[in-house]
Amino acid sequence: MKPLISVSLPSLDPSAESIMRILKHSFGPDAVQVIVVGPKEPPILDHTSLWGVRWVEETEPRGIAAAHRVALDYAEGQFIVAFADDHAFMPSWDLQAAEAFWVQETRCVARPFCLGLRGAHSAHVGTEFGIYYPYFPMMRTVAAREIGWFSADYRSGFSDSDLAMRVWAAGGRCEWTDQGLLYPLPADKAKVVAPGHRPEANYTDQDMALFLARWAGRYGAGWDTSRIDGFNVDLRPEQNPQLVQHNSIHFNDAPGFFGRLQRMT
Repeated sequence: MKPLISVSLPSLDPSAESIMRILKHSFGPDAVQVIVVGPKEPPILDHTSLWGVRWVEETEPRGIAAAHRVALDYAEGQFIVAFADDHAFMPSWDLQAAEAFWVQETRCVARPFCLGLRGAHSAHVGTEFGIYYPYFPMMRTVAAREIGWFSADYRSGFSDSDLAMRVWAAGGRCEWTDQGLLYPLPADKAKVVAPGHRPEANYTDQDMALFLARWAGRYGAGWDTSRIDGFNVDLRPEQNPQLVQHNSIHFNDAPGFFGRLQRMT
């Protein structure tokens, strides 16, 4: 039986606990496929009958975006989710995510559709040029293959933003879930870190330059692209309802966007 959801999990040093947290909070061992991409074999493979856990070896890690892109080639689920080993899922996350996807995709009509899985303890969402992008995106696997999923041209940051821009530019739509389906862990022990990565900013200068080269011409008019907070804004939807429409934000007008944001803050 094919799994419902494939979970892409880049990790330099995967732990049995990080994988088991995904499996034990899903509907059943056959409901979710975990694709671990990294240089080390997950220890869980030594003492289980694989359970839908697939290890894809990277002899030379190329960063988070490349790992997610590689995982797509091995995805067997109807959906694919990009995840990180510094987070964990809430119980029954897979069924809730699938139900939310079906309901919201049907309502919005636009294709391709990308659903952002929101954190249970974080009210923030991210925007680029006033346009929403998911931190933890979920797509139909077929649609992810058609649009290209994550671009391996990025090393660290902006790869999720780039995916969202491609969805929007193709006439699709990105929305977030009403319910919180995941939460951060106390310590980030095994995140794939790219050379030149800025820990305090979560991106490289090369990533930012590539993102702007691809998208500033289309969406960046009026936005200050000389600094990251001139076009990249995290906000709380509940505090900024004037920017929100059906679990998403597409307000690609810099003066109006910042004007409405300031009035609410």
